Formats: sequence, structure tokens, C-alpha cells
Amino acid sequence: MLSKVRGRFTSFSGTVVVGDPLEDSSVTVSIDAASFTTGDEQRDGHVRSGDSLDVEAFPTLTFEGSEPRRQGDDWVLPGQLTIRGTTRPVEPDVQLAPAPVEARATAVGRVRRGRPTRRTRPTASRPPRRARGLRPAPGPPPR
Repeated sequence: MLSKVRGRFTSFSGTVVVGDPLEDSSVTVSIDAASFTTGDEQRDGHVRSGDSLDVEAFPTLTFEGSEPRRQGDDWVLPGQLTIRGTTRPVEPDVQLAPAPVEARATAVGRVRRGRPTRRTRPTASRPPRRARGLRPAPGPPPR
């Protein structure tokens, strides 16, 4: 009996080439088949075995896609998916995210007796400003 299993691959690498126009873009992904996990070791072992992924004989899964195209309001990336040495055409949906905006900020602090205050002293534990929800100021960056 087969059942639906939700899992994920934790080890993968790839290359994305963004073309201009966007339709000239391409993607190549290599996935470590042994990195598949569902959180249940017994089930993971079975999925990695010869009954499913057969990670000893086929250690990687690959996807090569190119020429993304609009399909309504969404995008589709046609490509070739290889699992267990068998390659088949697939057309996964693709979500495009806007490029991050470069944030600029000016820090203001007081100096007492020639020593930096806590606000002006850099700390390794403080996250980058853009991670704390800082929005870029309108107009050109300050000089």
C-alpha cells in the first residue's frame, strides 16, 4: 500500500542564471537524495531504500530548467527532472520575489569621556538593520 508522505531534502545546491529578458533565465539544481527527511527515521530509511529513492545506486536528483514563461498571473519553468536515473519533463510553478532594496541608515549616539556609548558601539549580537524592519528613506542616499 502506498501513502502520501510529506518530507523535504536538506542538502542541495544549484545555479540560477537570470536573463534579460526573464525568459532567457535558467536553473540547475542537484539534490542529495540521502538528505530526504520526514522526521520519522524508520520511514526515512524506507524512502531512501531501493524501494523508493535507492540512494546507494542514485545519490542525486537533478533538475535543469530554462525559458520560464507566464501562465496567467504565475510563471512556469519547464525542465527535466531526473530521479533514479530516469529523466522526465516537468513544469513546476515558480514564484518570483522582488529583489531586496538596499537600505541605508544613519546612526546617532552620544560619546561620554571619549568612550562610545552602547548605542554607537557595534555589537556582534545585534542583527543587521534591514532584518529589524528598517525601511529605506525616500530620495537619494545621504552623503
